[in-house]
Amino acid sequence: MLTENQKKQLEEKIYRLIKESIFETGDSHSEGGSKHGDNIQAKRASVQAWLKSGQINHAALAYELYNVQDSDEETKGAYRSEFSKKVRGKDADGNPYDFTDDEINTLYNMKDSFISDIN
Repeated sequence: MLTENQKKQLEEKIYRLIKESIFETGDSHSEGGSKHGDNIQAKRASVQAWLKSGQINHAALAYELYNVQDSDEETKGAYRSEFSKKVRGKDADGNPYDFTDDEINTLYNMKDSFISDIN
């Protein structure tokens, strides 16, 4: 049996996944493959600009993106580090890091929600 908090988190996760799925399906069916690639690049640029703007708390976004719940600090630190590398585009050794297309879609939707909440 789920607690009310767990139920709410599950509902929010399912809603977000359905919304992303509809958004992605709509893009690929209506615009075609090459336009879909252009669209993901536009989303990527938009998300990266938003992340580098300093408007938001990267740790909170990392926890939401990776669905981090009540983990220990070491685990949370690993997720924050991974997220930070992807925002910067590289690790400390200069190795490239980037968000996956799915992560970009999720962050893009999070950005839209963030902006809607402000308005």
